[in-house]
Amino acid sequence: MGIVLRVLAGKAGPWLLLGLIVAMVGGAVWLRTSAYSAGKTAGVKAERQAWQQVAQKAKDQAEQLATERQARKDEAALARSERDKLYATKVAPIKLEVQTYARSPAGAVRCVDDAGVRLGQKAIGAANSALAARTSRGQ
Repeated sequence: MGIVLRVLAGKAGPWLLLGLIVAMVGGAVWLRTSAYSAGKTAGVKAERQAWQQVAQKAKDQAEQLATERQARKDEAALARSERDKLYATKVAPIKLEVQTYARSPAGAVRCVDDAGVRLGQKAIGAANSALAARTSRGQ
């Protein structure tokens, strides 16, 4: 200890003291900065986690909505296919009957006979009933 006091009392003393003070101040600044940095990093991480939770919740809701929309689309497509089948079953026999009549000699003349008139009315009635069934179920 005596050697240190003699050195401090000599020419190098004030410079060593100044160096020691600068080192202490530098250490204090470094400690303060690192503590601030650690706090800031923890805050950033906490905020990031909060936003990730919000983003995940929004993503889950969007996926649920997309699933519901797809289910409604599939249901509508199935209903349309059923309506189309019903329409086809009501119209197809009449179509065949009209085509058969049109190929016959009675259908080749300009003046339609009674069978042609009845067939035309039957075709119109079947088309109207099929169309009514198609639109009533679509609502």
